[in-house]
This record gives sequence, C-alpha cells and structure tokens, in this order.
Amino acid sequence: MKTICVYLSIRGYIIKQRFVGNQHGEDIITENGNIKFIIEAKGETSSGNSPRSGKPFSSGQIRTHISVALFKVSEILSENEFNRLIRVGIALPKTESHIRIMNKISRVINKLGVHIFWVDENRSVSVISQKI
Repeated sequence: MKTICVYLSIRGYIIKQRFVGNQHGEDIITENGNIKFIIEAKGETSSGNSPRSGKPFSSGQIRTHISVALFKVSEILSENEFNRLIRVGIALPKTESHIRIMNKISRVINKLGVHIFWVDENRSVSVISQKI
C-alpha cells in the first residue's frame, strides 16, 4: 500500500487516508485538486499471527479478494454515480495468478472505469486505466 501512496504522491495526489491490516473502510483515499481517488488494495500473502502468515494466497483466495475489491469499488461508484470527480482503483500484486484471474473480468473492469494498479516484486507500479 505504501508503494501505491508513493506512486500517487509523485503524481501530485495528497494522501488523505491509508488503512492497513484489519482496519475497515477505504484503503487509500487521495486528492488532487477536485479529483478524489479511492483505492482498494489487496496483498500477496496473509498477514498477522495465523499459521498461513506470509504464505501466498491460493487461487480461490485471490478470486475472493478480487471479488471483494470489485464489490467495494462498485459500491463507491454506485454511491457517487453522478460525481465525475470520483475515481476508483484496485491495487494488486503483479503475480501470474492475480493477472490470470483479472483477465477474466477485464472487460467489466474497463467498462466501469476502474484503474488497476499492479505492484511487482521490485515495488514498481504499472497502471491499467484511463488517464490518472
């Protein structure tokens, strides 16, 4: 999540909120002038003190995480249907499994105007979206 915040800060966005771990609400909220960007972020491994801590997620878990993220950004878009100054995004680790699952819903993601932030193992960010 820090990587996405740095990426957006360099592009002139001010970080208004950044949740981590088990906090509830929008993960990242940024602003740039009148534009508000709300991003749902998902990680590559489990965290905390569980036996799975630090282990990669299964494809089923990844599908669930992406489903939850898609629901969250869809909810935000629905609540702000006529507000053209709200942008939404999903930040994901750039893994083969995440890419494969996202490719299955890419047309819907594009139609909704959801920005996808891919973070690779070197913490480099690539974005699939309309202009940010």
